[in-house]
Amino acid sequence: MITPRDHSSPAPPRRVRGVIFDLGGTLVHINRDPESDRERRQCAAIAQLAAGEMGCGDPHALAERLLALRKEHGESALRDLVERPARQTIAAGLREAGVAAGEEFLERAERLLFEPDRGRALYPGARELLNILRDRGVRVGLISNWSSHWIVSDIVAAAGIDDYFAPLVSSASFGRIKPHPSIFRHVLETWGLGADDTVMVGDTLDTDILGASRLGMRSILVEVEPNPANAAMEGAIRPTYRAARLLDVPALLSLAAAPG
Repeated sequence: MITPRDHSSPAPPRRVRGVIFDLGGTLVHINRDPESDRERRQCAAIAQLAAGEMGCGDPHALAERLLALRKEHGESALRDLVERPARQTIAAGLREAGVAAGEEFLERAERLLFEPDRGRALYPGARELLNILRDRGVRVGLISNWSSHWIVSDIVAAAGIDDYFAPLVSSASFGRIKPHPSIFRHVLETWGLGADDTVMVGDTLDTDILGASRLGMRSILVEVEPNPANAAMEGAIRPTYRAARLLDVPALLSLAAAPG
């Protein structure tokens, strides 16, 4: 079902030349396993790896410290809109434990941390939507808030959609998180397009939709799996359009380009 704009605004610009997608909850399924449980298990696994290979004498204490640092750095990222890459967090915890880890070990530890997030399946219609946009000559990019660029690249590669996105941007690689305007502006500048040429497609009001709105971009809120966090923002942050299915998006882009 397609839901048109739910707020009054001037008629939108007549063209859509670029579409920026979010990843989790927009194109691929979310991980239903509680994040706190995943983080605890994977921090413990990293600590055991450090004990076995790097001589860490107290893996339990290391696991608890890694978990605390992940929480602390995650909260600071949300507050300051500055990403704290997971690999840096892991390195900091290891240093505090007296473990001097090289890049090879840190890379393995990062992958271990995000192992439960691998292999996320595409939502119905995702590949068809990307093909439609390609056939229309619309530029397609991706911006994902994730403290690991590796996991973003791994998910899209495993799903077979990595060649659709140029650019593919993670908050870990860029340094800022949505809704900071600079991460959206980066894509627009890469394309040489303006905000009024571009539409943001995402599932989260206070990151995807708010960030797009602040730059003057139109937006589509995807509600394939409605995001529970959106309830607190309803009415305060308003998308241009809403889509219950990904294959509703092409019609909404055509609607945005129709004479007003």
